[in-house]
Amino acid sequence: MASITSDKAKLLGVLKKEIENADGKIAILAGHFALIHDKGSGKLVPGIFQELGDMAQKEATMAHPYMGHFPSETWKLGVLLGKHASEMEKDAAFVILVNDWQWVEKVGFGEDNPYRQEFYQKSELPELFQSELRGASLNEEMVLPFRMKDGRVNNRFFLSEQRLRSQFGNYYSNTCDLENQCAREFIPLLLQLHKEEIKLLISFIPRTCMTPINSGSQAAKEIFGVEMRIVNVFVNGTFQNDFWEATEIHSF
Repeated sequence: MASITSDKAKLLGVLKKEIENADGKIAILAGHFALIHDKGSGKLVPGIFQELGDMAQKEATMAHPYMGHFPSETWKLGVLLGKHASEMEKDAAFVILVNDWQWVEKVGFGEDNPYRQEFYQKSELPELFQSELRGASLNEEMVLPFRMKDGRVNNRFFLSEQRLRSQFGNYYSNTCDLENQCAREFIPLLLQLHKEEIKLLISFIPRTCMTPINSGSQAAKEIFGVEMRIVNVFVNGTFQNDFWEATEIHSF
């Protein structure tokens, strides 16, 4: 089922109602960002323009079609939903997905990339994310860690797209013939949440990923038996003044 709205307040109301109706644990996937190389140090940093020092890099990131305001705007709305869940005495957690392959220099092999390893070893939330949590009287303990298929914690705060895609290829590709990488990475993400006994997932996704993410959502339920309610919210993700224009909500 799908619906479209350009009204942020209406969208918030719809999602709050989902939380109120949830029977069990809730996950909110928000703040999705990409890793980029800092102009000064060369190290990988979150592609969140508010936290970049180089002005040219800041402006380029701010104008990017699916970086732009996406991390900050979706995190802010996600925190509002998390606060509402807390006020309703619901068990809610945040999930942060990281595009850690698209703009990362290709060094080493796959998961052994030293730039990526250095970023994940640091493992701390962006200051913007921490600030929003503090402002809502929430804390970073609400962020779910990334677990490998065997249950081991791989990273305290961030779900790696690169590792999720590897998991799909290693464990699920013989069962499911999804070809798009966005769809493939969503399967192990949903299966982790299923193991965490999540009953409702609200996920904020760039509009460009609508078709593959919906395909992954449907496959997770039909092929892998995921029982949670999945509410995918697809947004513009570019400019702040029309960020929520024609937002599409798809539920499974």
